[in-house]
Amino acid sequence: MGMFHLFFGFSGRINRGKYWLTLVIWLLIWIVAIVAILVSGFAIFDRNLKDGSLPGPEDVDAFWLMVRDYGLLSLIILVFVIVSWVSALAVGVKRLHDRDRSAWWILLFYFGPTVLGAAQNSAENGTLASILLGLGAVAVSIWALVELGYLRGTSGANRFGPDPLKREVAIAA
Repeated sequence: MGMFHLFFGFSGRINRGKYWLTLVIWLLIWIVAIVAILVSGFAIFDRNLKDGSLPGPEDVDAFWLMVRDYGLLSLIILVFVIVSWVSALAVGVKRLHDRDRSAWWILLFYFGPTVLGAAQNSAENGTLASILLGLGAVAVSIWALVELGYLRGTSGANRFGPDPLKREVAIAA
């Protein structure tokens, strides 16, 4: 399995080690990206300051230059977020495949806590419904962490492919 397929392919299986490796790599990429985004944002801001203030309506060209720069930075951020989400979905799906689970479980594991948290925020604070929705979000998050990150995959081949921990031994003829 190549690196591109490891990060962006939706077929096959990956073991816990490769799962955690991809998470660490994405964490490091995100740290570098956040620093680069902050530096770029401050550089755009600094370049557009005139006498300690941002361009006003009288300086239309400078205003549109700043809008263009921040728009381009926003587009770069959006593309980066989409790429990282596609990778997170692909890695999660392959990990579920290793556990012999359908890829549809990723919807519950990745989006379930968010949906429950949003429902909790819309419920009145301190009510039983609010407490249960919050506990449900935490429970699904813990379940996803255990299922994806800690439980071993199925031994041997399953419907999604061969066991990623078993190595084929070449027989010399």
